[in-house]
Amino acid sequence: MLKNVKLTNFGIHKDWNGPFEKGLNAIVGDNTAGKTQIMESICYALFGKTQNSKLEKIINFDADKAIVEINLNDTLVQRDRTKTTSSLNKIKKIELENLLNINYKEFLSIFYISSHEQQNLFDASYLRNFLIELFNLNEYSNVYQKLNVELNTLTQINTEIAKVNKELLKKRYLRIKNYKIIQAEKINKYKTALSQIRVNVNSLYSSKGKIEQKFSEIQRKSNLLKAGKCSKCERDYSATDVKQGLEKLKEATLLMKTKESKLIKVLNETKLKETKYQRAINNVDDKITRCNRVMTIIKEQANKKTELRNEKRITEIKSVLSVFSPKAFPSYLLQAYIPVIINTANKLLRLIFKNTTVDIRTEKAESNRPDFKPFIKRGKETLEMKDLSGSERVLVNLCFRLGVISIFKQLCKTEIDFMLIDEGLERVDDENSLRVLQMLKHFMSLNFLNQVILVTHKTILKEQEGVNYVMLEKKI
Repeated sequence: MLKNVKLTNFGIHKDWNGPFEKGLNAIVGDNTAGKTQIMESICYALFGKTQNSKLEKIINFDADKAIVEINLNDTLVQRDRTKTTSSLNKIKKIELENLLNINYKEFLSIFYISSHEQQNLFDASYLRNFLIELFNLNEYSNVYQKLNVELNTLTQINTEIAKVNKELLKKRYLRIKNYKIIQAEKINKYKTALSQIRVNVNSLYSSKGKIEQKFSEIQRKSNLLKAGKCSKCERDYSATDVKQGLEKLKEATLLMKTKESKLIKVLNETKLKETKYQRAINNVDDKITRCNRVMTIIKEQANKKTELRNEKRITEIKSVLSVFSPKAFPSYLLQAYIPVIINTANKLLRLIFKNTTVDIRTEKAESNRPDFKPFIKRGKETLEMKDLSGSERVLVNLCFRLGVISIFKQLCKTEIDFMLIDEGLERVDDENSLRVLQMLKHFMSLNFLNQVILVTHKTILKEQEGVNYVMLEKKI
């Protein structure tokens, strides 16, 4: 449980010390008061990373060092950040890792709902991607496919060995060698293109930084004009001069926003190209690796063409392949854990909607591949996530997330017994927001969590009993 968070020159917080209590905690304040930065400071203290802020920008602009200190179950964790380095104090790295027993990616996926995640929570495919990543099923699928390719290749070669001669092996070897050369040329072409794209991306980021500097300059001039000062020499200005100056700055702001919008569009398109070429490189690299493997096998066969090769490897692949098949260990994960998620989610959901339950389809019937498509049952009616209102989708996803926490806490020993929710209820109506508070209290009574820290703007959540309110004043 987080008992205290102390910030020095972290973001806009020059000197802030906030106590947190067991149960529900609500961080309340106006926009730009630094609510999200408190959430990110907790991540930084525990893992040395922040999800949304660049590390070099978390230090207050007029300071040399930022300091975050938290009290986690009477264990002090302090992390300092200068412009270039980060250091962990009060506790050794190995001690902190043993204490947490969870990596940063898992923490974000399980215990932290960020403000940037809210739109994803309305996406029906979010749950599917979340669970596939949680169970690491893509890795099982990738290994299964690669082993299948290798097994088929080796089996085919063994089938052909008895009926081929060295001349035929030589032709096969040359054919694969030529194919490898073509792929090598292709990968060089892709790498050249990718290198240029990355140069373009860096250039676009540089241009974006210049635009951000221009916005800062416009804001500085605007503040001077509003104070009746010249934006260049700071001498007193007449009301007419101020008005004219502000009009020019308004025009400049609109122009910069237009440039920024065009730049961001080009940047996004360029990054998509970068991803496309990187995938192409990886694909061709796999082909070259397979070519090398097959060429090595052919060389061996040319020396002993009548002897079956790689029988040991084929036996190994067949024994391991069954583990990675969709019906093996991945299926076990689904059968063992998905019912727990569903059961927990439904118990919590009934505290909000009396006649609503959820279920998860774990595989597509036509392919036997993991699917994780959620269904909602309301009376006799079966719905999909897209059929729910935005408020209902948020609540269903929150129940699923709490179900995942119940699994993780049973399987892993960790000192993380709190959940961070950054503006997670902003699109939920007032009545259901109050029900969510009761649901969170109920979930904490099951001893999976001791604490929930919630950032909110909702007025109705600022007046409830049994909530520790951490009030932030807007920074000037």
